[in-house]
Amino acid sequence: MKEYSYDLIFNKLVNEIPINKSDKVYGITFIAGPGYGKSTVASMIAKKLNLYITANDKIRRLYDKLGFDNVLYEDDIKKMANDRTVYLLKNKTSHIIDANMEFFWQMATDNYQKYNAKLIFIELVCDENEILKRIDKRAQNYDKSNNLSRAGREDFYKYLELKKEKGIPKDKIFYKINTNCSLKEIEKQVDLFINKLKKYLSSD
Repeated sequence: MKEYSYDLIFNKLVNEIPINKSDKVYGITFIAGPGYGKSTVASMIAKKLNLYITANDKIRRLYDKLGFDNVLYEDDIKKMANDRTVYLLKNKTSHIIDANMEFFWQMATDNYQKYNAKLIFIELVCDENEILKRIDKRAQNYDKSNNLSRAGREDFYKYLELKKEKGIPKDKIFYKINTNCSLKEIEKQVDLFINKLKKYLSSD
């Protein structure tokens, strides 16, 4: 049986990350539950700004590749995701976090400030029926794709309930993108976001 080593897996993970040091370091993340289109928007932004995307699915795929059942190590995967972000901040490399940070926004913001970095929040909005269609389709294709998210309808409704109690203050949201439209229309919104981001960073 293969011996498990957190440090070994973490080192393999971060060795794949392209370091691109900058004086102005930032992270882009999302206010959006399952099915809102985080990965789609993250991919568009990453290509246009040449940013690395941090996603827990990357860690899960690495566990599977090394012969470890990612389900059994979910707590370690969450810890590794945080350690990876710290690694990027220490190396002054801007990035995108493909995750919903709505319920951890204050803690995340405080962590970024420790490294003199900014955390940019994008809120995604989408019609509930469209979201449920995406979630159902993802569940059907779970074993056929690289998307290892286990979020289902139950998780979506839990998200809506939590949102009522712990939603992020609206003044903390940098930009809002509607994903209930074509990819072309989403890309137009992404371009507008990037323009605003560049102006914001240059004025700081």
